[in-house]
This record gives sequence, C-alpha cells and structure tokens, in this order.
Amino acid sequence: MKKCLLFALAGAMALGAFNSCKKDDKVTGMTLIEGSVNQQVWADENTGASQVTFETTGTWTSSIAGPNSTTRTRDVAPLTWIRITPTGGRTGNDTITILLDTNYSGADRTAVITITCGGDKIEITVTQKSTTEAGEVPVPEIDDLLSAAYMPDANFITYCKNQLFWDTNGDSKLSSSEAAKVTRMDVGSVNYNISSLEGIEYFTGLTYLDCQGNQLTALDVSNNPALTELYCYSNKLTALDVSNNPALTVLWCYNNKFTALDVSNNPALTVLWCNHNQLTGLDVSNNTALTNLSYGLDQLVLRKQSTHRVECVE
Repeated sequence: MKKCLLFALAGAMALGAFNSCKKDDKVTGMTLIEGSVNQQVWADENTGASQVTFETTGTWTSSIAGPNSTTRTRDVAPLTWIRITPTGGRTGNDTITILLDTNYSGADRTAVITITCGGDKIEITVTQKSTTEAGEVPVPEIDDLLSAAYMPDANFITYCKNQLFWDTNGDSKLSSSEAAKVTRMDVGSVNYNISSLEGIEYFTGLTYLDCQGNQLTALDVSNNPALTELYCYSNKLTALDVSNNPALTVLWCYNNKFTALDVSNNPALTVLWCNHNQLTGLDVSNNTALTNLSYGLDQLVLRKQSTHRVECVE
C-alpha cells in the first residue's frame, strides 16, 4: 500500500512539474523581463548586444539554430559560432549571456536562440554583421607570419626577424596582431635584394614604407590604407595602385616600368616623383595639395588645374 502511495505521489509531482510551464487562464509559463529579442552585432563583437532576463514557472531548456528565410524552419546543422550561458535552468528568474566567435566569413550570419518552458517559448534573433563598425572584414589571427606560407621571399623574412622590437611578447614569432601595430618599415636603406613584399598586407597600420632599390616587380599596398609616405623607386614595377591610400602625402615611384599612374584618390598628395617610367599621361587635377611634381624625361601629357602652383622638375 505504501509503495502504491509513493508511486502515486511521484506521479503527481512529475505531472505538476510537467504542467508548471503550461499556459492556462491564470498562469503564463515565461515572462521576458529585460533585454532585446532582436539583436545585431558587429563582426568583431564576441557578446550579444544585451543580456536577456526572463522568469519561468518551471524548468527551461534552450536550443540554437539558423533560420530558414523561406519556410521559417530551423536548419538541421548545429551552429558552432554562437552559444549561450547558462543553457538551462529551473523555476524563477534567469539571465542568459550570448557569446559569439568573430565573424571571418565575409557574410552576415543569423541565429535564433529558443528558450522553452513547457509549451511556452521566447525566440531571440541574433545577426552578426560581416564587417566591423569601421567597415572592415576581420582577418583571423595568425600565430607566426615568418614563414614561406605568408612571406614567400626569404630576404623579407630575414628583415622582419631582425626587427626584434616588433616581437612585443618575446616569443620569437611575429603574429598578425603584432604586425598590425607596426607603423614604419624601411627595407630600402640597405641592399636587401627583396623580390616580393607579399605579406605586407598584414601590416595594416603602416604609415611609412621605404622599399626602394630592390627587385620588386609588383607591390600591393591596398591593405595599407594608413600610408602617408611611400618610397618605391628604383625597382621593376610594371604597375602601381594607390587608390586605397587616400592619406598618402609623399610618393616617390620614379625609375620603374609602369605606363600609367592614377593618383585621383590621393587628394592629400604634396610630393609626387614619377619620372623615368613609361607614362603617356598624368592627371593631377584632383591633387590640389600638390606642390612638388617630378616627371622628368617621360613623354607625357600633364593635366592640372590652372589654380595649382606646382613646382615641376624635369
């Protein structure tokens, strides 16, 4: 008889727990107290826009999935870039924190967090943008750039290894975050005989680059937008793109082999030496700050605004 009573009591308790989050005329299983159920964060943010606090009348669980824009169902594959803590709880108030990995994918991504208590649920939609607030796509951290995988030119690697003050944590490596803090690079003051500066794209904070007198046939500074001074003369460059370097004030690119040079996106340019190339034309009408221009022996047509006062050196 006692056993039957115990089983009956246990069954009643289980039924009560199961029903504790069911809706009826008087009881609501879950109540949102604080926090947004539609959150948007930048690519490099690792927590949600806000915590979410809610109250339940029973045990709650959670799940995370990606939304399907056409059917509003959830993707089958689990998402690994987003998680919450805690993931479950009992009766009362709880606050969850949303944790995210940095978005390196180059595309926006969205997840739906579902908090469930019985037949009730709260859905929290989180969208992580493809870029940072500054409009940049994050680059994954690289532990050590000093290898052929990132810097194919052995002489360039040697130069970087010799810049001991770049290695801020003293581990004899050069991480991408350490490279991003470098503001000055001088590989032109001595004969380094470098044929490729591939890897320079990780030095995103560079303001000064001197790479003159090497064996460069190409130079990509598109990922160095902070550059104010660029000295790349006396190489073997057949082209030079400085359209992503709007802060550039000094450009010495003479004694190369390119036939065209576009400086229309460099309004801060004050000094431009581009002589001894194969230029057939040069438009400096957008370079209102230009005061010193050298085009030397090139047979070119020079276009400039009549209000410019430019010292032209042949």
